Amino acid sequence: MTGGVFAVRPGWYPMADGSVHWWDGRVWTGHLLRDGRPSAERFAGTQSAKPALSFGAVFLGFAALQAVIGTMQAMSATDLWVAVISLLAPACLALAGLLFLTAGIIAFRRERQPAPTRPAVETSEVRPLPGEVVGPGADWYPTGRAETSRWWTGATWAPYTLTRGVPSPSQVMVVAATRAIRAAIVLVIAGAVCLVIGIVVVMLAPTDGVSTPGLIWVLVGAMLLIVGAVVWPTSVFQRRRAALPDFPPEQFPYPAVR
Repeated sequence: MTGGVFAVRPGWYPMADGSVHWWDGRVWTGHLLRDGRPSAERFAGTQSAKPALSFGAVFLGFAALQAVIGTMQAMSATDLWVAVISLLAPACLALAGLLFLTAGIIAFRRERQPAPTRPAVETSEVRPLPGEVVGPGADWYPTGRAETSRWWTGATWAPYTLTRGVPSPSQVMVVAATRAIRAAIVLVIAGAVCLVIGIVVVMLAPTDGVSTPGLIWVLVGAMLLIVGAVVWPTSVFQRRRAALPDFPPEQFPYPAVR
């Protein structure tokens, strides 16, 4: 049982605003029940406040630095498209910084909420819960990663993991990874379309000059393809890692976590 080491045992609890979030025993997380099923906050997701705020500050810092360089390049440029390209990078960095800051602020406000005082929600969609015992041998067992274990009820695997002593619902990671895979597919398709348009524009451009609009399309398409190509396999790996094991703990060469 994990509940004995915490003042309030981990579980799904109603917050002050009525939404049901996962309390990991120390702090409210971005995991919530949407229509009774585990999901993640649509904007902040599973972000914690400190990392999100730190990333936001770093991105905004780089955006400010790149804005100074880009402004100098834009002022000296004779081509409008060159000026647009010079200011494109700081704009993208600033947008990423604002997104991280917003997610961090949402997480910060959530994490400052007091510990749960109302009874936990224990519906069939979230069970079996960590610590729930059905048969002999119930315990936390590593399933391949030394720092991550999963609860075995004695009969079935619970959709929860234990990382560095903190339990969390793995169902949310499956949902988040599935969303990321869909987004990556959209990015790859959009990148391929932009790349084709850029190549066509470059090929149709006059032979005595370089088609700056065509190069912009190619650049944007390449960036989208790279991001999608990185996010896609990473998300597939995360979804597989969060999925329930196919075998009981007796078939894993790892002892229970004590």
